[in-house]
Amino acid sequence: MIDLISSTALGIEINEDSWTLAYLGKTFTTITLYGHAAIPAKKLPFIDKDEEKEFLSKIERFFLEAGVDTDNIVVGLPSSNVIYKTINIPAAKKRDIPSIMSFEIERHTPFPIEEAYYDYQILEKRGSQFLVMIAIARKTVVDGYLELLERIEIKPSIFYTNTFGLLNGFAAAGRLRKDRNTAVISIEPDNINIHTAMNGTASATRMLPIDKQGMWLKHLENIIRALPLGMDADEKKLVPAEPAPAVVSRGSKRGFDHIFIISSAPDKEIPEKIPEKIPEKIRDALNANASIENPLKDIIKGSFDAEALPSITTAAGLALKGLGKGRIRLNLLPPAYRKPEGRGGIIAALILVSLIAIIGAGDILSALIKERLTLRDIDRKVAALKPDINEVNTLRKKVLEIETKLKAIDAIKKKDVSKLDIMAELANILPTDTWVTNMEYTKGELHMSGLSGSASNLLSILEGSNIFENAEFVGSITSGVEGKERFRIKMRITGVKIGSSR
Repeated sequence: MIDLISSTALGIEINEDSWTLAYLGKTFTTITLYGHAAIPAKKLPFIDKDEEKEFLSKIERFFLEAGVDTDNIVVGLPSSNVIYKTINIPAAKKRDIPSIMSFEIERHTPFPIEEAYYDYQILEKRGSQFLVMIAIARKTVVDGYLELLERIEIKPSIFYTNTFGLLNGFAAAGRLRKDRNTAVISIEPDNINIHTAMNGTASATRMLPIDKQGMWLKHLENIIRALPLGMDADEKKLVPAEPAPAVVSRGSKRGFDHIFIISSAPDKEIPEKIPEKIPEKIRDALNANASIENPLKDIIKGSFDAEALPSITTAAGLALKGLGKGRIRLNLLPPAYRKPEGRGGIIAALILVSLIAIIGAGDILSALIKERLTLRDIDRKVAALKPDINEVNTLRKKVLEIETKLKAIDAIKKKDVSKLDIMAELANILPTDTWVTNMEYTKGELHMSGLSGSASNLLSILEGSNIFENAEFVGSITSGVEGKERFRIKMRITGVKIGSSR
């Protein structure tokens, strides 16, 4: 099959000490990772404006180098910034729910509802009640990140939580099922997170810091003990606990049908050695139900370092949401910034697809009647076309890769001034009695020294250039050979951001 339709999406995972970005593209048959990056960051707001500029310039650089061109940008907020839970709403009909949701949201919000952005999603109906998932975040938090991104003209389409992004990656890979309870234990450099999905839907998140002296295992044991697992009679093994009113699975037992362990920590031994380091009674509890794996390796293609995959699991899961893969439809973006849900557009698209299918079926049927072809004849013709189709697919992928690289190169060329441009400009504007003996160019700043018949006039000449700005003498003008004046000048190169280098 030829991949006729393609779309792209960017996932941005926000944490207090870094932002992780993953840029994905999707066709009918393939999801490809086009680029990813981890950018160190500080908690908002930035105190130092220069640090903020440098941080934003790194994001812009990623956009250029990865050729990011998409309207589907999903931002994941730190789990500590988002309140989410499932609640039961007594209502006779689904259309009655919106009128009572503001009261329900207020009951679960620890701050005034006027200070919150929230959204909800109806999951299912249970008798006379509806099971509804809600998500709440402070306006100041969301607005802060939104204003920061707007400074570099990034307009998110969805504000999610990182927990949803991580679990979305597992769901897209078929690891979350509606008839199972799942836990994902994520080991990071500074903390351990446990994310639970009951009946395939996100239910809770817990975080514990990792002790730098190697006490992370104790934290992991504490987390596992906090799961709905109990002790058997001889207290030697952990076993699934009996059903409890708080969380009950659709199956016959309460607890977790599967536990996944992933790690983004720099210590590569953590994921491989976890089973051996866990005490016997804890290891027996996990038993065959615990897996150390990253599900994205089965669904994402592209040229990238496989060891980098664990660190971008959440960002990639956010991007997958932008590609339309994800059960959770909640969006904490301010209502004024949200795009129309496009229900009418979806219906129109479905109608169009149906019409095309009907017309196509009619044409095929007509051809069968007129030409009296058999199914065997059709299969033979399709099989004959397969080599050509595969060749077209291969060429299409190569063209897309080349176009992406060309876009990045063109953007960088337009943005930066080359060294050749600098040399040409100096040759054109400097007086004939001026000699340049040394030049140093780094991080957008040029240092130049030499001899001139009138060094004091050079600043005004340089300031009149379209390339140079903020020209000033470094040290004083001194006497040189043959009556000339010795000078040293530094200046900025217009259009080159602070922190960049060539």
